[in-house]
Amino acid sequence: MSFEKRLKDYRILKGLKQQEVAEALNKKNNTISDWENGKAKPDVELLPKLCKLYGINPDLLFEEFDDQEKTTLLKDMVSLKIK
Repeated sequence: MSFEKRLKDYRILKGLKQQEVAEALNKKNNTISDWENGKAKPDVELLPKLCKLYGINPDLLFEEFDDQEKTTLLKDMVSLKIK
């Protein structure tokens, strides 16, 4: 399953609309759509907030990446503080 499909699936499983996610992350509605359609990817700084909003472990979003890429991304996320 692709990264963008995971983003959409977890949003839907949480019962959130794109607009609600956009508001929670201070983004435009079309930004969330772009992420879910593979036109763009969220900034690494937003991933901890996004995972918290969806109630998921960040590792679930990165299953498509190899171990080295996943480790780098997760280290970046751990170093960021969720406000």
